[in-house]
Amino acid sequence: MKVVHSITSLDLSAGGPSRSLPNICIGLKRKGVNQQIVTYNSKNPNSEKVIKEKIDLTLIQKKNKIGLDYKKIIEGVDGDVFHLHNLWNPILHWTAKHCRRKNIPYVISPRGTLEPWPLSQKKLKKRVSWLLYQKKDLSRASCIHSTSESEARNIRNLGVTTPIAIIPNGINIDNYPYLKINNDINKTLLFLSRVSPKKGVETLIKVWKSIPDHIKSNWKLRIVGEGDKGLDDSYYLSIKKLIRDSELSNSVVLAGPKYGIDKINEYKNANLFVLPTNSENFGMVIAEAMVSGVPVITTSGTPWKILNDKKIGWWIENNGNELKNAIVEAISLTETARLHKGVESRKIIIENYSMDVVTSKYNELYNWIVDKSIRRPDFIF
Repeated sequence: MKVVHSITSLDLSAGGPSRSLPNICIGLKRKGVNQQIVTYNSKNPNSEKVIKEKIDLTLIQKKNKIGLDYKKIIEGVDGDVFHLHNLWNPILHWTAKHCRRKNIPYVISPRGTLEPWPLSQKKLKKRVSWLLYQKKDLSRASCIHSTSESEARNIRNLGVTTPIAIIPNGINIDNYPYLKINNDINKTLLFLSRVSPKKGVETLIKVWKSIPDHIKSNWKLRIVGEGDKGLDDSYYLSIKKLIRDSELSNSVVLAGPKYGIDKINEYKNANLFVLPTNSENFGMVIAEAMVSGVPVITTSGTPWKILNDKKIGWWIENNGNELKNAIVEAISLTETARLHKGVESRKIIIENYSMDVVTSKYNELYNWIVDKSIRRPDFIF
């Protein structure tokens, strides 16, 4: 069986899908699944491991906004199943049309783009796209993939009746060895994600300022990431100004983006992780923090209710008061209590989100799509 993955970008700055898809492909390759990734070239593609594993990678030089260059390439690609990652981009529509014309089954992973908050952004453009092609592409897919039950429910609420497979993103456990030995009196509250309005960075900084100095005296807030358009992004620059104007330069560090071993070291050196996001269909950075043994504070805009259920972190309503209370509670814990939450967090990821568990489900999904006589997987509804 050959699976063709269609995605707009593998650039390291592009967020979760650019990190999760290569991991999925590598896991599937080791299970004997032949694959090809077709995407645009970029400044810093997350392709090193894909190339090392000898997974077919087609990088296209971007030439126009509506993706006619991509259309030309994808129409020459064959496979048993196509997997489209994300929505609202013409190249994915060209891929869906190619599949329908060739009678090839395809899967769509919306990757959080059908969550309420993203749908509230650029509403007119998305409404037009929905009417022109997006709803049709979804309704004619063999299956839609969601990374959580909450994402699946939101997709159903839009009137989409296509079968939905719930498969979480996977983590390469070996990439995140547990080395949480930090006896330093100075502690770090880590935010690691894109610095964008969606992620709640501005609220986080204002909340941090409101916490009395005697409570956070030996803590620093470390913000790792870049804006949607890099370090010169207007929002990123406004955050830099907010830190300066709020006189927080001594307790807030705007560190820019980190990749590879540098990113892993950010988790290793953190005592707490915070992501006050408006919306995440999964939240790879949350899973990465947990497997690194770092207790997490995040919002109900993510599917991580297990943080509360297992009492290993904080899953809170998305407002400043709740965020402040959670941060104060978390930084006031003893180091032993935080370490315990971190150890239990890592166990949750190992048991439920390891790459072997996740890629086995993808393999089962693809086989069912190709041969419907096979028993329908129990994670499809």
